[in-house]
Amino acid sequence: MLRSLSVMVSLLCLLAFGVYNLLTGNFSLLQRGQIRAEAAQLQARLAQVEARNDVLLARIQGLRPESLDEDYLIEHMHRLSLTLPGEFLIYTND
Repeated sequence: MLRSLSVMVSLLCLLAFGVYNLLTGNFSLLQRGQIRAEAAQLQARLAQVEARNDVLLARIQGLRPESLDEDYLIEHMHRLSLTLPGEFLIYTND
């Protein structure tokens, strides 16, 4: 009788421990909604980062040697006040 009571109490304690851990903690049933909301936010942020990455990749593609226009580069060099050898920049008030 005492032995079966001891087994029952042990099983009851084990069951209580399992239920407690199921309801509390970082990955519990109570935290499930918060975890899902955070996952949705992270998915949205990932989509933003991937979109920005696509934009940057497209800009990099434009910098390949076969796609560069020499006149375009020289114009941008002049905007940055850079010159080619033998060139002079004349600034106006425009």
